[in-house]
This record gives sequence, structure tokens and C-alpha cells, in this order.
Amino acid sequence: MIRYISVLTVLFMFFSCGSKEKAIGHHKLDDSFLEERKVTSDACGLDIQLEEWLLTSNALICKTGNPDSLYVCYDRNTLRKVSSFGKRGHGKDEWIYPHLFNVTDDEVAVIDNGSRKMFVLGEGGISYKRTAPFSDLLNNVKTLRYPVAGYVSTTPRMLSLKIADMETANLLDSICFVSEDGNSSVYDFSWSCNENKLVLANMYSNMFVVCKLGEKYNIETMDYYETDLKFYDDKVFYTDIACGENIYLLSQKKIDMENKSGFSEIEIYDYNGKPVMKLSLDFVAGKMLLDERNHRLLLTSVMDGDIHTVKLRS
Repeated sequence: MIRYISVLTVLFMFFSCGSKEKAIGHHKLDDSFLEERKVTSDACGLDIQLEEWLLTSNALICKTGNPDSLYVCYDRNTLRKVSSFGKRGHGKDEWIYPHLFNVTDDEVAVIDNGSRKMFVLGEGGISYKRTAPFSDLLNNVKTLRYPVAGYVSTTPRMLSLKIADMETANLLDSICFVSEDGNSSVYDFSWSCNENKLVLANMYSNMFVVCKLGEKYNIETMDYYETDLKFYDDKVFYTDIACGENIYLLSQKKIDMENKSGFSEIEIYDYNGKPVMKLSLDFVAGKMLLDERNHRLLLTSVMDGDIHTVKLRS
């Protein structure tokens, strides 16, 4: 079944929460890549169930499904295991539903949706910071510039990306997708940020949105690049996104969902929506992380617990 939405519906969704000063631009998605190439990935046999991950200046930190070792740290350059930390539970320094996010390049924090507490992880170990000031359950947390971060909030009626102060819970701006029939999951999206740019990519629609942030982290402009303004129940488009010098979209358009065949692609655009390059992978990828310092992409596979690396041209 196809879910149709009109331009007016999209405008309503974007204006339904947050500041009212957003300037919205509509553009036809240009996927006429002048350069396309097949790439071969290198697999690192880590054999983990990866749920979330992030990079620090020296480490790749992965959240796993192991309740006795929730997070595993790998050397950022070699991807060799260095340490692990975190335990699921209700005791001291134990977490129930934790999410990790960057404070600085070297320091990370955990916000636990279960205990409603926030912790900081540094060289001295885990230290309690404060009670989390949010009433929302925070998911997919990414730091813009600490203490400002973005997170995803989900209810049956509304799927929101909120920009807030992590220490005060002061809401600075937000983007909302509203479902009148209580099925907001059809608007599911991935998001990433780089400097004053914030980008969303929709899972069930051939669309991504580029937002420019003001000095107070309010959304000043929104340019969305789309094909037909339709949301689909039986097609998957973008499952992850990374932002650096360019926008990297993990595309599943070449996957046959019924026959479970095909391959993933990485579509690279600039921040004006201009296509730069398309990379065709040799496997079906699930998650993606950009490691610009090492000129590569890190990807998970839906078929194994390894981390796959794809070299980018420097």
C-alpha cells in the first residue's frame, strides 16, 4: 500500500512544531550521478550485535546487546578491541536503556532512559552528572555543540527531531512529522549534522532534507529534495546518513525486499543537493559511520556481526 501526502501536508508537518520562521524550499531530487563506481569492502571480524556507535578522537565505541558489557571500545585507526564498559541493571553505574553521545572529541556521556540519569565517561571512569531533565525518552542522540544536541522523540501520532540543551532540557527548535491515524512510524528517518547543517533522510520516501541552523540553533532554512512526495509501506529508501564535507546517504533502493536480494548503495551529495558520486557496495549494509580522518566509511552488514570498511578518495 502506498501512503500519499500532498505538499500542503508536508508544509503542515514541518510547521507543526518549533519556530515559525523556517524558510522552506522544494527541489526535485537529482540522482543523475556523473560518477558511479563499485567498491569492495574490507571486513573486520568483530562479531558483535551493534545497536549504536560513535567516534571519539581515538576510539570507535559500539553499543552491543551484551548485558554484561554494553559498550565495547576499539582503536579508531586499527579497529582492535581496547576495552569495554557498562552493565545493564539497576545498581550503581548500571543502566537500563542507555544512549551514548559526544561531549567533546575525547569525552562522551550516557543518558539512561530507564533511570532518567546522565553520566559522563572520561579517563577517570564513569561519573554521575545529574538527573536527566527531559520528560521525553531520548533516542538517536547526536551532539551539535555541547550542551546542544539533537534527539528523536517518538509517539504514535508524532515523530520529532528536537534540538535542545542537554543540561537544561530547554527546547531550541524541532521538526515534526504528524500522523493523524496514529502511525508516525511511516515517517521514520535517519539524521546527522555537521557544523551549522542538519540533514534528515526518510526511510520510506525518496527524500532528504537539508536544514541550516542559526546562531541559537534555530532552524532558519529547510530545503528538501524529493521525487514524488509519497511514503511507501513496501519500499525502503534510506536507512542511515552521515555528514562531513558532503552528505552520505545509505540507500536500499536496489534491494528487493520480497526476494531478499540486491545490494546497498551510498549516494553522496553536496549541501545544495547536487549529486557528487554513487558507490555500489558488495553487500547489504545496515548502519553507516563516516570516519573522515581515515578517509573511509564504516558499515555494518545485515548478514554478519562484522564491521566493513570502504575507502574514500582522499
